[in-house]
Amino acid sequence: MTWYEVNDVIVITLPEDFDIVANLLSNKEKNECMYVIENDVITKVIVIGEIRSLVQINVMNNKQMNVQKVETRRDCELYL
Repeated sequence: MTWYEVNDVIVITLPEDFDIVANLLSNKEKNECMYVIENDVITKVIVIGEIRSLVQINVMNNKQMNVQKVETRRDCELYL
């Protein structure tokens, strides 16, 4: 698996047997609140240390995953 960046998007080349529907979209529980799926785009928060990033993820033809950063905040900024 390889990846590269284009502006604010990380593009990930996926393995041949990857299937976004089988791996994530079909497994979402009715009351799931950790991510939202609209028009085949997943919106979720990714936490790394004190940094929280809101990202949008979509998959093109099960061959390429695009991860776009929408907003980033440090934990202390959430409470100001």
